[in-house]
Amino acid sequence: MDPTYATDAFVGRLLSVPRWQQIAPWLAAQHVQHSAESDGSNYKPDWVPAGSILSEVLANGDVRGPADKAPAASPPKGRGTGCLRGTGLRWAHHRSTPK
Repeated sequence: MDPTYATDAFVGRLLSVPRWQQIAPWLAAQHVQHSAESDGSNYKPDWVPAGSILSEVLANGDVRGPADKAPAASPPKGRGTGCLRGTGLRWAHHRSTPK
């Protein structure tokens, strides 16, 4: 799996979902991924842990962690490195634990 490609593809499809900012994140993911669970229930349990991971990543900015001992590779030609920058990605706050 190519994480840059996967992220670019996901974000590209997400941005085409009407009003994605106003719907629950797990439903937006369902609109992008088209999984077997039409209500997004397979993504819903991962929302809180994903938020915790994202908070940690954003808190560290561009500081490399212990798993990043090798030099960073250049992105493949034609693919951006800051695929989320400039997209306006912002979720409504769904901080409560999914029910």
